[in-house]
Amino acid sequence: MAETETRGIRTIKSSGKTLNLTEEEDDEIILQDPLDVEAKVRTLYCLSGKLLTTKTINVEAMRRTFNSIWKLNKGFGLKQWPNNIFVFQFYSTRDKDRVIMGSPWTFDNNLLVLKDVDGILNSSLISDVDVTASPADMIFNIVPFWIRILNVPIGRMTKGMANILGQKLGPIIDIDEERLGGWSRFMRIRIEININNPLKRGIMIRDVIAKNATPASIQNVIVANKVVSTETTD
Repeated sequence: MAETETRGIRTIKSSGKTLNLTEEEDDEIILQDPLDVEAKVRTLYCLSGKLLTTKTINVEAMRRTFNSIWKLNKGFGLKQWPNNIFVFQFYSTRDKDRVIMGSPWTFDNNLLVLKDVDGILNSSLISDVDVTASPADMIFNIVPFWIRILNVPIGRMTKGMANILGQKLGPIIDIDEERLGGWSRFMRIRIEININNPLKRGIMIRDVIAKNATPASIQNVIVANKVVSTETTD
């Protein structure tokens, strides 16, 4: 949110909208008390999400589709905000974590970017945000993806090397350890990706001991879990 003041008129810009306040309207409420327990409990099981499309979304169709795919034990609530932003209300940490672990998701071939809005449970999978923020002011640009890294030397197919390579791409969430060790064709790493930046196509691995250099190529394995079926890798 940005503010400017000219000739007694204060201009506030937030969520792409502008509001001009006169001196009579320019009154503030100062919040000094910490958030109460009730407010924290309400946000404990929430996720905010933005569907990356400019099209008008059939919210009820989206609700029915995700309800069918997620198969949550206690269901979920859904509130719509402007600009295809939504707040998902879950009723257990297990259901919320199930959605986080399965992300990213798409609806009607549009990516759904999720953000954790709780002030108590810190997820390691989705970037936390300030619980005092409004969903309309959030920036939805971080998505967890499974990434394949190919052409890694056989002797370097280790968890340590996976950490080194993964950190070149973004914060590491998980490493598929079943893909490590000698004869696998690729490493598989789950990473938080800034979708505003292009994914690196390769990394040069220079082995001082073996005195050679190998270009490792990178693939974005799972674009997103489809709402009609969950895409998996072999």
